[in-house]
Amino acid sequence: MQYLKEDIREKIIDAALDEFVLKDYTNASMRSIAEKSEITVGNIYRYFKSKEDLLEQCLKPMLDVLERFIMADYMLEYQDKEDFPVRELIARNIIRIYQNFPREFFVLRHGLKNTHYNAYYDDLIKKVTDKIRRVTLNQQMDVHPMLFEVVARNQINAVIYILEHAKGEEAEEIINQFFMMSFKIFK
Repeated sequence: MQYLKEDIREKIIDAALDEFVLKDYTNASMRSIAEKSEITVGNIYRYFKSKEDLLEQCLKPMLDVLERFIMADYMLEYQDKEDFPVRELIARNIIRIYQNFPREFFVLRHGLKNTHYNAYYDDLIKKVTDKIRRVTLNQQMDVHPMLFEVVARNQINAVIYILEHAKGEEAEEIINQFFMMSFKIFK
């Protein structure tokens, strides 16, 4: 049976994600990915320039969604709507991203040594820090500059911990409660 090129590409990405979850990027083998996707190693290189290019294509859909989520300005967008549950919306969106991209999320969190994604976490911290700084400055709060990054790191690590240890609706409720506690100062 002849597969369409997009079907083969998706088979390779699916096999690669399994391999990156199982062995992380450094230990993942193109030969194993080829075996899992039932094609030759040479054929993988017709679709992807390198193992890192394959990794990038595996993570790109999640990273695009994550980027849009981080850059959205929920407070500004919903500021005119009194009592709009912004924290709940953010919690739901985080859960959705995690549920839609579980393998990608795992790889991003645990398996990216020796790739250009090593800096992704630091970039994420910077974006969240900048967002917290903007919200705080809009409220004209006098806060030591280091605290913006401390709060950003705390939020990211707390949400990741909750996602990895709680399930379903419980995770959403815990994230909601966490945001309610941590954002008291932004009310």
